[in-house]
Amino acid sequence: MISDLVVRYPAHHVTPPASPERRIRFEQPRTICCGIFDTLGGQLDDYGAKLLQALVSDDELVLQLMLSPTALTPTTERKQPRDGTKFLGVIIYGPRRRLGDVAEFMAEASCYLDDPVDCDRNVPYMNPQCLFSLHEQPPMTLELSQPQRTHMDDFSRPSLDFLSGFETADDIKLSGNPTALRTELKLSTSGPLWLGGLLADEMGLGKTLSMIALIASDQDRTLRNDLLMSHPVSETSIHSTLIVLPPSCNVFNVWESQLERHLHKGKLKWCRHHGKNKFRLRDRQSQPDVVFTTYPTIEREYRNRAESEDSVFFHHWRRIILDEAHIIRNHNTSTAQAVTALRATSRWAVSGTPIQNSLLDLHSLFKFLHFAPYDDPKAFDDDITHVWRVKSIDQAAEVFKKLLSSVMLRRTKAVLDLPSREDKLIRVPFSREEKEHYRRIEQPVADMLDCIPENGTHTNGTWMSVIQQINKLRLFCNLGLTAPSPSGCTPNPDSIDEKTLTPSADLSPYSIESDSISALPSKISALLSQIRLYPDEKHVVFSCWTSSLDMVEKAFRCDPNRIIQSVRIDGNVPLKNRDYAIQQLHNDPSMRVILVTIACGACGLDLTAASRAHLLEPQWNPSLEDQALARVHRLGQTRPVRTIRYVMDDSFEEYILDVQDRKKLLVTTLLSNESSLENLRKLIHRKKEDQIGS
Repeated sequence: MISDLVVRYPAHHVTPPASPERRIRFEQPRTICCGIFDTLGGQLDDYGAKLLQALVSDDELVLQLMLSPTALTPTTERKQPRDGTKFLGVIIYGPRRRLGDVAEFMAEASCYLDDPVDCDRNVPYMNPQCLFSLHEQPPMTLELSQPQRTHMDDFSRPSLDFLSGFETADDIKLSGNPTALRTELKLSTSGPLWLGGLLADEMGLGKTLSMIALIASDQDRTLRNDLLMSHPVSETSIHSTLIVLPPSCNVFNVWESQLERHLHKGKLKWCRHHGKNKFRLRDRQSQPDVVFTTYPTIEREYRNRAESEDSVFFHHWRRIILDEAHIIRNHNTSTAQAVTALRATSRWAVSGTPIQNSLLDLHSLFKFLHFAPYDDPKAFDDDITHVWRVKSIDQAAEVFKKLLSSVMLRRTKAVLDLPSREDKLIRVPFSREEKEHYRRIEQPVADMLDCIPENGTHTNGTWMSVIQQINKLRLFCNLGLTAPSPSGCTPNPDSIDEKTLTPSADLSPYSIESDSISALPSKISALLSQIRLYPDEKHVVFSCWTSSLDMVEKAFRCDPNRIIQSVRIDGNVPLKNRDYAIQQLHNDPSMRVILVTIACGACGLDLTAASRAHLLEPQWNPSLEDQALARVHRLGQTRPVRTIRYVMDDSFEEYILDVQDRKKLLVTTLLSNESSLENLRKLIHRKKEDQIGS
């Protein structure tokens, strides 16, 4: 229920007395009338008028309007109303699948829903801004407290097929904090004993804290006893949680700092199983609560078939948590096979972007989770991917979403009161010289593609040549006439994958003959202009090319009178230096910019000191961009955030944007709470386009 929208009446206006027969109606653009004889009506303020206009325009929503002389919010929390002021309440009825839409709309409008009062129909109640249990029946609206009736009306439409209510979590018992946890869990509900699943909250919503709270709950004897009764301990069973981390970022320190921040001192013990630091169980009384390791460490021990006591494969773990679990999205890799072979009582995959390229990304996670029968490739293909390819996309999407609801937990940023985020795309034109040179290096790509047979068969050598030329085009978009030639960068024909298309290191040296602004590539000049426009804000610049970050650093030094101070994090920066760079960004007022490679920025960094994020080039995998930007727009951010993507006009980068749109559409359709008919139509349309073009 939207409460206390302000309605102002003329001083001489007399509102008809309260009566169930007198109906309230909304007349565009901002008039509220009470009864058929109220021809003058009251006027909504600008905020209320825009809010109501948007809701009225949605044919699937039904609005019940109530007018009251007093506000629902206590007067101690607001200014005393002026004479002639009344307050409008709006109860929203609609299909359950629209919960996500309503939540996003309310978040954008900075509007917070109260529990409804005086509902005129008895339907299940769900508040999209509250957490609610999927395992309990929602309360009915007439079970809610019913104060004295005020003027009301339902703003209905004949096109509505059916109604479903929105539910609250007020009647769900809140679970107590685990005794080891210092941070209060304000939105934690008591539910069934989970043995694992996919935690897919959007990035920046505290997935790490959720897992820490789960681990801390092991300290509570009742929970541990329940588990041990259902899963007897074997000789190799330990109560430790194994957390598997990506190797490319300083995530060890991030997790350990989060443990120190959220836990009471001394309540949990943890250690690392990485490099020279090996975990070996000395005795059962000294078991650590948490053991950190990395994907490469597990893959190496799996490949070597290491089963000694200092191997992670020797133990049956209390719990396994895969951080950034989308790393194993290809189930054929040895890394995916290695983590799947680990033994544990419960298994958790944690990823804000579980679908990055296709439905098969989730199949690999199902295999790790032992989510039968869909951990079997044949069952997954028969029931899901085959239906998607051959039959009905909308049917496959609905089946898949029901399947996900039983294994996946996902919250969106609509549940948080984060500062606003504005996304902007800047199309940068080539200079005349850049455009002429780009066309010359673009032609070999077209010639190579024309040589590939229509049936798609080609040799590895042909494919590698195409990849090299594509990389050359992409790098030229960033570096312009200073771009190096990628000759000499020859990928292994057996390892050509998305990483080949997303390099994060220099292909060869480059040089700039002049330090003047005019010598800079067009895209770098556009970036520099944007940064100089906002000297009082801190910026993050992301790129997959370290050579591009080198060029940006050159640009920062090109004007000696206005040097921009910056720090940098890439794969060559030691872990301790990365920590220092982050501290400088947060604590040094003169440090305005941090340069970060996508590979490092996609996980484990706190970049909330910045409020402007720049993406120098589009990525084949849009999830990498989302993960990087989530390091800025997340819990802890206190300022509005603006993200800027740079794309060279009339270039290969525009094709990458189209690839991104297709992948984003798939993710939105499958992971959103609601069933989006428009998204399904777009998917079907694109599927037909692909069939025509193939």
